[in-house]
Amino acid sequence: MQTTTHEDTKKKYGKILFLIHQCADDIFENIMHCESVKYAWDILEKVYAGDEKLKKVKLHALRIRQYGLLQMIQKEYASQYLNKLFTLTHQMQRNGEKVTDLMKIEKVLRTLTSLFDLICSGHGGIQKS
Repeated sequence: MQTTTHEDTKKKYGKILFLIHQCADDIFENIMHCESVKYAWDILEKVYAGDEKLKKVKLHALRIRQYGLLQMIQKEYASQYLNKLFTLTHQMQRNGEKVTDLMKIEKVLRTLTSLFDLICSGHGGIQKS
């Protein structure tokens, strides 16, 4: 009976650790070698909780250095660029920034390459007859 309970607990912890690994996309490297749920959770707490001063410093670095300087690279696919933008804005939101859809749209329109100029200005695409 006790062996069964121990095995069940071990399976539950294995599932929990698997779920933590699945959900921790941007910090997976920090927890991929964790063998216990407790150790993985402690790392998650440190990364995501932090104190307010640390969050402000992280947010400032994200907002000014990364978000402010983010530009689409000439040979980059739009999907790759949007993925970078959404990952960055998600990190900003985690640190207390309020990022609206309008802010994201404006950022994309300002930073697309010249290849998208006609599409963004409304002169590209289907012509009316």
